[in-house]
Formats: sequence, C-alpha cells, structure tokens
Amino acid sequence: MCTNLGWRELEGSDSAHVGVSELSKSLVDFVREITPIFILRDGVYLLSNSEKLADKTIIFELSGESQEIYLTGPISLRLLSELIYSHLNLNEYISSLVNSTEKKLREMISGDMSLELIEYSRYVEFMLRLIRKELGKKLLSVISKSDIYVYRGNIEEALVLIQNEKNKSMQFLHSFDVEKLLLPEEGRIRVIVKRGMFEYTAKPIGPDTIKMIGESKRVLNDMDRVCRILLLLAFREVEKKRIKLLSRIESRIKSGLLTSRQYIFALTRKLIKDKRLEFPVEVDGIRTYIGLRLDGKNIYAFLSTGEYVIREVLNKRKFGVFVYFPPVDICVKLQSGESEDGRIVVYPVEAPVIIDEYDHPSIRTRRGERTICLGALRGYVDQIINAAKDVATKGKNVEIKSYGVTIISPEQALKEVLLVTFRVMRYGYVPGANPYKHAVNCSGFKGIKIVNSDNIIELKRRGVEIVDPLSE
Repeated sequence: MCTNLGWRELEGSDSAHVGVSELSKSLVDFVREITPIFILRDGVYLLSNSEKLADKTIIFELSGESQEIYLTGPISLRLLSELIYSHLNLNEYISSLVNSTEKKLREMISGDMSLELIEYSRYVEFMLRLIRKELGKKLLSVISKSDIYVYRGNIEEALVLIQNEKNKSMQFLHSFDVEKLLLPEEGRIRVIVKRGMFEYTAKPIGPDTIKMIGESKRVLNDMDRVCRILLLLAFREVEKKRIKLLSRIESRIKSGLLTSRQYIFALTRKLIKDKRLEFPVEVDGIRTYIGLRLDGKNIYAFLSTGEYVIREVLNKRKFGVFVYFPPVDICVKLQSGESEDGRIVVYPVEAPVIIDEYDHPSIRTRRGERTICLGALRGYVDQIINAAKDVATKGKNVEIKSYGVTIISPEQALKEVLLVTFRVMRYGYVPGANPYKHAVNCSGFKGIKIVNSDNIIELKRRGVEIVDPLSE
C-alpha cells in the first residue's frame, strides 16, 4: 500500500505542528476500543449485539468451521473522519491555524481592515439607513474620492496569501487517495483488530450475507500504520474546513473592494480619525447635521440643534429679551448586540444627553455628560429607548400602547428620540415650562448671549430662527 506518500505529505504540511505522535497514540487507544472494525466496499461496519438488528452477516470460515458475525452499518468514511476529528479535538488546531493566517493578513493590510474599523462600520451603516429610510434624505458627499481610496495593493497581497493557503490545503487533499488506502477491492473484506489491519477474500451468498475465508488472511498494516492512515482521513476534514474558513475571510476582504463598502469604510476611517462624522439634513425646515461621535469608549448618534434665538418668557426681570444659542449636539448612546437570528444589530440604549460644554434651560450643569430634561415627554422617550433593543434583537415590532406608537426598527426609534429632543430644546421654553434655569441665566457661556434688535436683523438674514412664543 502507498501509505508512506500520504504520511510524508502530512508531516510536510501545517498539520505537523499539532504533534503527530501524540495524536497517533491517542487514536490507537480509541480504535482499539471499538475493534473489530469491518471495512467493506460500501463503508465501515461495527459489531452488532443483535442478529435481528444487524445490517450484515459475515459467515467466517476457517479450517472447516464457521462462525456468524453480525454487523451494523455502514458508516461512511466521511462520518468516520468526523468522529476521529471530534475525538482528537482538532477544532482547536484549525482555530489556531486560521488565527495565525488572520494575524498575517492584519499585518499585511496595515490595519486598514482592523477590528476597530469593522466594528464602527456597523454604526456607520446604521446611521446611513436612518438617514435614507427615516429622513428620506439622499446623502450628499461628505468625503472626497481620495478618502474612498482603499489600499488595493495590500489587500490584493492579502488575497494572494489566502489563495496560497487554500492551494496548500487542496494539494494536501489531492496528494493521496484515502479511499484506496482503506476500502478493499471487489471480493475483499478488510478488518481492523487490536494488532492492525488484515484482508480476507469474501464471497456474497445473499443480499446481506457474506462468506469470509479465514485461510485467505493477509496482513496489510500494523496498528501504528493503520492509525496514521486514519489520521490522514481526519486531516482531510481539517483541510476541508480550513478551505471554508479561508473562503469566508476572503469574501469579507473582497467585500471591502466593492464601491458601497469602500464608501462605508472611508466614512468609518473618517469617524475614527476625527471622532465625529456628520451629514447635512433638514429637520422641521431647519438645516442642521446628524451623525456619529466617538467619546472615549462610547459611541453616540447625534442631531445638532442648529443655532437659534429664544425669547425670555419666564424671568420677570429680563422678560422679553432675546438669547442667542449656538449649535450643540443632542447625543444618544448606541450599542451593538446579536439578534436572535445571529445578526449584529445596533440600537440606542440611553436617554438623550449633552456631552459638550454648553448651557441651556433643559440641562442642569454646564460640563460632563448631562441628561436633557424632556418634561412630560420623558416617559415617552424612555419607552422608545426600551423598545428599540427588543425590536433590534428579536426582530418584532413593539407597540407602545399608552402613546399609540409602534416601533418597527431601531432606526425609527432613534429618529423619534432625536426629533422629540430637538423640538424640546428649540421650542420647549414657553410660559408654564419648569426648566432647570432661565434662558438669560445661560448667557455669557460658550457663545450664548443676549442679542439686541440689530443683532436679530442680522441673524434673520443668516437664516437663524427666532423662537418667540409671545408672537404665536
């Protein structure tokens, strides 16, 4: 038999790194526990304890005497290889092998396809879906063509590396014929016992009955060599699984070469670099920006309030003065998780906050992460935030009965939360409101200021909205 060729191929492949001798010893003990093993043309058979449940009957004849042996089967060589694969716990080996390849790929691509990039790209895709579907906005170009450039040279080198690794696996798979090493020729039966593998002449004498001639016994291999052949069988499974895993990695990398993916990765790189990614949108007739922000380990969706002027209507001493407020980002913390069907999903997890240094009647302090006071709408927003996770992870609509609203996507939930807060901050300072402070008390901090009639004329010319509850 040509067992030496297959064994040399195994020792010359990546498989040699897993300790062939140790695996062989472990396999010897495993095989001896289940012997005798009968190998026929249609597969592998094991002893059956019951004549009635037997699939095959062997009439073993030796020196004029005969013995009936009952077998169950057949087990395909594929299933046998999976049993050996599982017994030897080769999953750990293939994981380390693929991890090693991924490490080389990461080094080659120079971080362009880093885990950070892949992780944050999910949030970018989430924001793009919100803008297109929920705001009905066609995206304007926020990055140049040069920003969309992907390091094709490095990626192509990575793809070559993957193909080379797949070629190694294919070469290993085609370097020997494991079926020929194990399966007998027509008219023969092979039997693995504790001492090794033997072959006998066999003659069918019925549909499921075979006569095996004891005098025709021929020694094929000792147990050590038998287990080497079985190891080759198991490592065929290793290489097949390795090819599948490499193909998945290859597919992920190639996806980065497609135009849409290039655009998303370019936006993500901009987010990672600038800690902010914004898109121009229009909300209630106000031109503003929506996007993403990175702050430490947190990622936020934001909607800018835009600049606006509020008329003081609560402070009796300063009643009627106008206060200018520069833009600030209304931020909602995002999180990613796994849905019930295994997809990675993104959803809002906390009530709206201000994270910049800023002052406003609806926030208690000027610094740190501050929750925005929403008054009577707090309960509504909290229920939407809670519903968003269930919708994202379970894929089912959530009805908020007390408000007559149904949340059908996490994008819709985020849009609703941002719009409610946007309107509260711009238009919620009205007679009867109960804010943390008066609008005039915010003046003098970070561009917030009291403006006169001349200033208002100029601000109106710039398109800044003057919010005056007294004129409505």
